[in-house]
Amino acid sequence: MQLITSLSAMPEASKTGTVENPCSALFATGMITNTIATMRIAKLFALLSILFIACTPEEQAPEVAKVPAQPNWVYFLADGTDVETKRTAIPHLDTAYMAQVIDLLLAHGGGKVWLNWVDAQSGDNEALYLDLPVVANTWSMPERKSMESEDDYRKRQRSLQPDSIKEATAYQRSMDRIAAKRARFLADAQRLLETVVYPHGHKQHNQSDVHGAMNNAYRVLSGPADAVPGNKIIVGFSDLWHFVGKSKPIALDAMPADVETIIVYPNADLSKVAVKEARIMEHPDRAMELIEDAIITAH
Repeated sequence: MQLITSLSAMPEASKTGTVENPCSALFATGMITNTIATMRIAKLFALLSILFIACTPEEQAPEVAKVPAQPNWVYFLADGTDVETKRTAIPHLDTAYMAQVIDLLLAHGGGKVWLNWVDAQSGDNEALYLDLPVVANTWSMPERKSMESEDDYRKRQRSLQPDSIKEATAYQRSMDRIAAKRARFLADAQRLLETVVYPHGHKQHNQSDVHGAMNNAYRVLSGPADAVPGNKIIVGFSDLWHFVGKSKPIALDAMPADVETIIVYPNADLSKVAVKEARIMEHPDRAMELIEDAIITAH
């Protein structure tokens, strides 16, 4: 009886134990279930994100367009109309100067070279011309592979010798042809300078048709249409004074936008220079600095 009385005297909460409030227990269970579901969803999204990134193609870096080596065109213009009076003492163009430019072109992408001159009727003068193509040496010594023995490497070199000899021979023949053309051009230029441009008493030295000479140069440097040179340079050893008979006026064409004119004129009288855009250098070496910079920069 005492035990029954004690039990009956216990608080109601103690009787219920852990199931005091069924609703609270159900709520807690639901929270745990929701939390587990949320974690599963989060894991699923993370997995999908990884799969999406893996399947997405990597962004490719933009390719840098390779600019092909473009040749330079150099048009030499010699003026011998001053040799009788020496009124401006223009330095004479010589073949050593032209050879220096030719060799510079051969070392930096090739190009084209002309020689023309100023006289009383420059419009009918025919320029000398030299083409300097780039000749690629396509064969080179193969590199030794990793883990390749010295004997195997030498055997592989020997197996390539027939091709290398063939390509080296073709390269040397091309270079020999260019050397022959270079020598022939410089020899023709030397004769032209000695017999036509700079001799005293020449009948064509009484006037100076600079307009005709420059128009010739502009026409040559404006074509052919399929060529895209990096630089078109007129190098004039001239004061660019134009004086001809009034009965035969000759208009000067506009200088093309892609042509640069450099003249060697130590005692420049700017008021008489026909081409106002010309860059005037007081010494041949100063002009060579501009030529070198243009050719090397373009290559």
